[in-house]
Amino acid sequence: MIDEGTVRRVATLARLELSPEAVPGLVADLNAFLGLIAALDRAPADPATSSAAHLHPAAWRPDELKAPLGAASAVAGAPGGQGDVFLVPKVVA
Repeated sequence: MIDEGTVRRVATLARLELSPEAVPGLVADLNAFLGLIAALDRAPADPATSSAAHLHPAAWRPDELKAPLGAASAVAGAPGGQGDVFLVPKVVA
């Protein structure tokens, strides 16, 4: 359970300035959040069914070695290129 002292200490460590009016609201919000986490912690979880990976088997295809793309092919799809380099607009004046 989070109390006002904990909120003030964390704010000090984070170098945050909190108004006295803001502290009770933060205490309530943080305790509500921790309550949700505690509820998730209590929820039953069967490791065999907790993963959604079995729902989308295509997402787990084996890796296959392919030929490298090559500089010219990579630059060919870019908005700007010259030879085997990308052309980009100047950012720093």
